[in-house]
Amino acid sequence: MEMEGGALIENNNDISSDIVLATAELGYEHYLGKNTSTNLIFLHEDDSSEYVELDQATINIYDLSGFNLSMGRQYLPFGSFNSALTSDPLTLELGETREAAIGFSRSFNLATVEAYFFQGDAQPSDNAWLPDFMARVSIADEGDVSYSIDAYFISEMANSESLTDALANNQGLSHTVSGAGISALLSINMLTISAECLGAVKKYAAVDFDNNRPMACHFEADTVFTLLGKETSVGIGYGLSKDAIGLELPKTRRSIGATIFLTDRISLAGEWAINADYSPVEGGNGKNSHALTAQLAMEF
Repeated sequence: MEMEGGALIENNNDISSDIVLATAELGYEHYLGKNTSTNLIFLHEDDSSEYVELDQATINIYDLSGFNLSMGRQYLPFGSFNSALTSDPLTLELGETREAAIGFSRSFNLATVEAYFFQGDAQPSDNAWLPDFMARVSIADEGDVSYSIDAYFISEMANSESLTDALANNQGLSHTVSGAGISALLSINMLTISAECLGAVKKYAAVDFDNNRPMACHFEADTVFTLLGKETSVGIGYGLSKDAIGLELPKTRRSIGATIFLTDRISLAGEWAINADYSPVEGGNGKNSHALTAQLAMEF
């Protein structure tokens, strides 16, 4: 559970504040055998709709001739979204994709290959019968120096949660627009540096999304230390987007935040983010807004 309170300052004088139950999530995993499990996650997030939904539901089979198999409603790994900050990175706001899918993965030493097949909500009118797919390759190692490098591709970028809602006619797109991304993370001692960019590989048609080619990047540095006997992390982040004003994303986001872990399961976090809107020429107002957020989170 996550409780949040915060204030938003827009145009230097318009101030609003709120206290919300930002997240309530309940998950259940049950093993049906040594190599088979089912997983259910129910989720409530504070937004315009007050309800609890079945966020994820999968059947998982492990080590099937070296492959792992997942079937059901799940978040596709189109993006890494590495962040220790309270607010979501712009890459997640653009690229998060949830579908009913069949996924396969297999590891080869330091590398992991994944493939997912699904029928997305967004489809070009000329090949709506074709299944969509997503692929990902990850290389990672852990030790005194830990790192990961991930590359991913999706056959139709419009199947992301934000784009599906924003398109004029997601069931009759003029043409297919694929998406691609890459992320990297490096941890040395108490310092972690991460970078990620993802977006569409070409422009959408004017009738679909105003000839835009949406993309987003996120860069972050975090450090962990002990403060008053409690594990504490501090991070700074910089995000940017392009052709994403129709998705209500800022053009840039600068943020700084800290989290103190009061116990193993309770944390208190604070963040200050400065969002810069697109210029008037690009359809925005060119002004900054400041978001101050405090979050109390508990896992049980």
